Amino acid sequence: MFAEFRGQTVQRAQDVRKPHHLLSLFLTLILLAVLIIGIKCDVFTRRTSLGFCRDYGLVFPVLFLIVYFIYLYEFTSSETKEYLSNHLKTTREYEGYMRKIKSSAPLIGTSVKCYHYDILVMDETGEPRWTIFPIRITTCFKISNFDYSSWEDTTGEVFGVLIGKDFVKLEVIPTYHFGNEESARIFWAFRQDFTNRYRHRDYYYESVPEFYVSGHQSQVLVQKKGAKRPFWLSSNWYLVFSVFLLSWPYRMWFESISDRKRIVLRKVIYA
Repeated sequence: MFAEFRGQTVQRAQDVRKPHHLLSLFLTLILLAVLIIGIKCDVFTRRTSLGFCRDYGLVFPVLFLIVYFIYLYEFTSSETKEYLSNHLKTTREYEGYMRKIKSSAPLIGTSVKCYHYDILVMDETGEPRWTIFPIRITTCFKISNFDYSSWEDTTGEVFGVLIGKDFVKLEVIPTYHFGNEESARIFWAFRQDFTNRYRHRDYYYESVPEFYVSGHQSQVLVQKKGAKRPFWLSSNWYLVFSVFLLSWPYRMWFESISDRKRIVLRKVIYA
């Protein structure tokens, strides 16, 4: 059966306090403070006769641009933008999407990355000191798929999640496990053999198991049947709101019209 976040009301309250939401609010308040102080000091009319305001007028453009750049960078990496950038799915599209990824054969394997560190030495201008920066250089990257004999999907029922509000922010988490101990043993032997084949290509190495399901999206926004989509519910409108320092209010509105659900996609593999 699908796994669901705890009570939706509680979850929405927790979302408001998520670090990325709080960071957006914090950066917005800083930008507003920078602008308000600039207006109070008449920076925009260049009347900065007082000592503090005269100094503030000199740093204002740089200070505002730095904070605004950080604010926009945070916006581009936000969860809200990720949901809005993905294609909004109707109920029928969502059901087709889930059928597709449930019926998709998983790709499982391992990768090996070999690397070493070079030392970059830089002379600090005006100072008789040297600064040493270690740089990681990858010299070999290999990946191989595990040739298993069969698989099955045990995700269970996933079509009962579209309850509650008009929109559902769906988190789809792909997982795998082995149907028996023998399958797990064969896979780990495959990993060890592949790793040993390439691990000596450089001083250091790392081996990572790989897992992929074709067509999978980790964050999906679903519109319930009969629901009306506000025209400003899009990544473009989110950008417009954010440019005018309204990213945080937009996020809170988005949270208020949507529920959160989580589906754990389970693939069982037999060697």
